[in-house]
Amino acid sequence: MTETRNTHLDAGRNSRPTLISTVLDIARVHTPNNKSKSWFKNFSCLRMNAASPNTLHIVKGTPYGNNDADYIALSYSWTPTPRLECDRNGKYIVTGAFGDPVRKSVVRDEVLERVLRYANHIGKCRIWIDKECSPQENLVEKQTAMDSMDLVYRLSRHPIGHLAIVLDDRSEVDYLQMLMIGGAVARRSEDEYPRLAHSAISRTSLGIFNVLVHLYKDRWWSRAWILQEEYLSSTAMQILIRRKQGIRARQM
Repeated sequence: MTETRNTHLDAGRNSRPTLISTVLDIARVHTPNNKSKSWFKNFSCLRMNAASPNTLHIVKGTPYGNNDADYIALSYSWTPTPRLECDRNGKYIVTGAFGDPVRKSVVRDEVLERVLRYANHIGKCRIWIDKECSPQENLVEKQTAMDSMDLVYRLSRHPIGHLAIVLDDRSEVDYLQMLMIGGAVARRSEDEYPRLAHSAISRTSLGIFNVLVHLYKDRWWSRAWILQEEYLSSTAMQILIRRKQGIRARQM
């Protein structure tokens, strides 16, 4: 995907530009995209190793055709969040598909630990992480991969967003659970739209609102590339949210 921030709309016009003139202006600054379906059908993934949990194997191949090829696409910030994340890496080992030397993963340890735990939970063994699975040295291949990212996230059945933020107390976990199971809204047959199940100034509504404010402070929501990954994944994306150790939501 190629971003452009240029605009050639004439700021000096006395009247608002027409839709046709706006579209033509966009077309003039459009940069062709080198999207490659052939690259996507042979892209790299990390494969988990049941016999050695800290070893990941790079494999290539189309994500179509069998359950083993159904992959997780990770969306995360390369830069750790201060005071919430550690930048340490090296716990996990990566082996190449064609006899490449064994090396330490460049992805942060805690990121891999969380995504591997999720992969085990849903029973999937292939994971796509850009820092490990996209070309980083060859500039032509790197650009082709970047231009093809929409295919990676749009076609993944298991895209996940990795948040650094931590829910610190039981009430936050409870309010988030209430929101996720639909307890924050009421649906009545006579209403055109759902409405709040509780008053907007009630303790419950304010608690849910405060949890959302807390979550949206995470840097994951502010990164341009991540915004595109989230948009392309649409409603398929799951969000990984941490809670303080020992805290669990109450049964509803």
